[in-house]
Amino acid sequence: MKIISEHQNLNYNNVAHLPTLEELKNEPKNYFGLYKDEEGKCKSYYYVGLFQDKNGNFILIKPKHKADFVHMFETVLHDPIVSRYLSECYDIFPHKPWCEIDRKDDFFSSFMALHFLYLTKQLARKGLRKGYTKQTESLTNRVKGKINLKHTIKKHHIKAKHNKVVCTYTKHTSDILENRIIKSALRLCSRHISYFNKPQINQLLRQNLTSFQKISDVKITKEDFKRVRHSPFFQEYKEAIRLARLLHDRFAFTLSSNLTITTKSNKIKVPQFFIDMPELFERYVEIKLREVYKDKLWVGYKYNGFQTIIGKLRPDFLVKGEGIIIDAKYKDFYINLQNNTNELKKDHNAEIKKDLQQLALYGRTEKILNKTGPIKKHILIYPANNASRNFDPNNLNKIKDFEKFYTIGININ
Repeated sequence: MKIISEHQNLNYNNVAHLPTLEELKNEPKNYFGLYKDEEGKCKSYYYVGLFQDKNGNFILIKPKHKADFVHMFETVLHDPIVSRYLSECYDIFPHKPWCEIDRKDDFFSSFMALHFLYLTKQLARKGLRKGYTKQTESLTNRVKGKINLKHTIKKHHIKAKHNKVVCTYTKHTSDILENRIIKSALRLCSRHISYFNKPQINQLLRQNLTSFQKISDVKITKEDFKRVRHSPFFQEYKEAIRLARLLHDRFAFTLSSNLTITTKSNKIKVPQFFIDMPELFERYVEIKLREVYKDKLWVGYKYNGFQTIIGKLRPDFLVKGEGIIIDAKYKDFYINLQNNTNELKKDHNAEIKKDLQQLALYGRTEKILNKTGPIKKHILIYPANNASRNFDPNNLNKIKDFEKFYTIGININ
């Protein structure tokens, strides 16, 4: 297995099937962020994950800085609006071949578990879903529902207990299949949040388990997920069940499987997965912009149907009525644009040129101008470890030789 970092060259001979950088941006998951540059060399873009290539070899692409990844992920999770779109940032492929890796390299499982914990917290706050389930029990001196005559005679009347009957009835309760699946997944999470090493995460797990204390602990199987029925009144459950299924795929389908995972071996098997770091950075930036622009901020989510017919242009952010267009770029070389343009590599210079052209096109699009009014500022936001964690619209850096074009760095660690 090969281990590399995001945006790093890879010694890879079979590049014929790989896309160019522009082609990759349309279908990043199909190639796990790998592309061929202008010289025909294989390179990883700003995506991390584990995948198997066409030759059967596994490649693990790790984030350059763990701290950046952790901080962005947790910040997005805490926001009630932006966290709804967190699932767009990653995917997991449990039905593809799994790979054995060092336990210390498994950074993804803990993040998926943490996402599930925060989603469950929101679900419990709204109130657990209830449904009708069949209950069968022995009753004394009363009847409820339908009398089960066969079991009544066999269990009571044959023993001369004529005041007892076995009844079957429906009960409106929260102890239903969907909640049992979620509670089972919470149990699985308990041993796999150590990556964060934070007391508040353990407290969150305890709070969630308390919310589900009246739900039965049962063995969950693959067949149980086929019996789940989603309700339009409980939309949160659909995503929670999806994550619960992924957690069961990752950590096995029984409560006792936790015991089998804790072994002396430093190797574990994990599924192939994919994390879109530019998308995660975009959601992180959205939180910072919402703090400043509030309801004036318009967000160009992938599935909101907003794009131009020609070029399929879709900006990241607009400030309605303020004449501001903002693009988030997960590219750390932008800091050299402010310091010394000569330090930019040839391919970096080409990327910046395309980004500026993209922003300029946004400012000439009727759909966008109808929302923003006359354009006053084009802003590029990039990650910078020496910058502030907050977005300050009064601290923009004007791009030399360009009118109304600005950059600003945001600290992500």
